[in-house]
Amino acid sequence: MKLVIVSATPMYGIKEGEPLEVYEPTLREIEHISNLFEEVLWLGYYKGINPGNARRPGVSNVRLGAISRAEGGGNFFKKLKIIPQLPLLVFQVFRAIQQNDVIHSRGPSVPAFVCIVLSFLYREKKFWHKYAGNWMEPHPPIMYKVQKRLLIRAVHANVTINGHWPSQPKQVISLENPCFTEGERGKAMDVSKGKGFDKKLILCFAGLIDSSKGVPALLSSFQYLDQPYQYIEKLILAGDGPDMAEVKKLAKSVSVPVEFTGYIQRQSLNEIYRQSHVLLLPSRTEGFPKVVAEAASFGCIPIVTDVSSIGQYVEDGVNGFLLKDGQPTTIAKVIERLTQTKNLPELSQQAKIMSGLFTYERFHSAIAKHVIQKVI
Repeated sequence: MKLVIVSATPMYGIKEGEPLEVYEPTLREIEHISNLFEEVLWLGYYKGINPGNARRPGVSNVRLGAISRAEGGGNFFKKLKIIPQLPLLVFQVFRAIQQNDVIHSRGPSVPAFVCIVLSFLYREKKFWHKYAGNWMEPHPPIMYKVQKRLLIRAVHANVTINGHWPSQPKQVISLENPCFTEGERGKAMDVSKGKGFDKKLILCFAGLIDSSKGVPALLSSFQYLDQPYQYIEKLILAGDGPDMAEVKKLAKSVSVPVEFTGYIQRQSLNEIYRQSHVLLLPSRTEGFPKVVAEAASFGCIPIVTDVSSIGQYVEDGVNGFLLKDGQPTTIAKVIERLTQTKNLPELSQQAKIMSGLFTYERFHSAIAKHVIQKVI
């Protein structure tokens, strides 16, 4: 049984045509279900030289390939740039559907949209569509809204989403985003057993350095804190992104040390989680970010925006803290609340327990049950 993955996932290489590499956390997800298939072909967008967070597949039956980059921009005229790329993309997805047994799209994205539309013409084929965005976003971009409506009508396919929602169609399956093995989670819990909260706290952020992830707002929040250097040792920003220059300027006015790591691999990120006490993620929109569960396994207490399914896993005051929005003043108030909370070790322990929902073993079992059994 052959699987093809249709996505806009960035693929990297020295030059186009060379062996490709892909974002490591997402690659691990695919590697852990690869034994369910004879072959796996993963199609994505070629984006140039590896920025440092990607690698080649570590299993022999997973191959990476590049497809036409049909992508636009933030305004109407930039979006028109998609049109010349669409015919080739449609042909590539059409051919992928014909040549494989199971077709897995990862959206919302342009390739996923093309795949979803074509799936209605190939109802005898087996489709698994992943919608990684906020399923219940009140004002989604028009393309997201269209893809969601198509998925609701795609009774011939399997659709996986983040969170559990009222009136889900039968084919829409709630599935947690995996991020570690049970063994890796166990090690994370072990090395963080002695984590104390009686001294200055280390805060961290992990992800794209971008306004949509709330990083500028996070740094701006420190101006609303009273002498934060008395209870915060430092803030670590792990990642890179389009707003790095702006964020570095903002960091100069923050009254606690701010460390920038750039893109880092798993081992280095785990070391940051090990030493940190709190994960801050004031995103404007999310599905369910893997970093929340990753950090929680090390006992990092999450402070996260209450968007999409996040509030179904992070309970305010129980295993973390929820932000009603990503405004700097809101972030500051919740940080103050955190520092005044006496039972932080208990919250840390509850965060570790919550992380158990996000193992690759659970994910593998769910795919075998809900997707593979339906294609045999």
